[in-house]
Amino acid sequence: MSNKPQTKVWSRWYEKDKDLLTFVTSLRRMPNWLLEAYCKIIIHHANNMYSLDSSKQYLLQHGSDKHLSLLKSMGRKRWYDKNKYAYRAFNALYLMEETSRRTLVLQLNDSANLLHCYQGRCELYNLEPSSLVFEDLLKTWVLTGEQDAYHQIDEFESLGALVRDS
Repeated sequence: MSNKPQTKVWSRWYEKDKDLLTFVTSLRRMPNWLLEAYCKIIIHHANNMYSLDSSKQYLLQHGSDKHLSLLKSMGRKRWYDKNKYAYRAFNALYLMEETSRRTLVLQLNDSANLLHCYQGRCELYNLEPSSLVFEDLLKTWVLTGEQDAYHQIDEFESLGALVRDS
């Protein structure tokens, strides 16, 4: 037996960070309406962060190893490649600077209580949760903070706007 410590060989880029792996695992288990809400927030965040005119400029900012990986993703073999929003969101996460990605993932990991609160309010009125409404709540969560997102749920409830057509 060897006394050398064994090093973990990562097979996927998101397995290197336990918080990112937790987030990806939770995305994989989500119903489609919820997955798409989270993915749209990631895409929106990435677009605002880079604010580039074209995807070509976006790609030019990154190295050849990332280009190769993105080309491989066109094969659409992974679970997230099969959903157009998840596909774009994962590519955006992959290309994000590590500190930006980590900050966003930590925020989104913490949003589980927001989801439970929103779903609870919907249940109270016997309503099906809406992807569009939850996407608005997540956007508020990421852009202005937790308290504003909870306040927004209260506002939606008072306006009778807890759900919207998708």
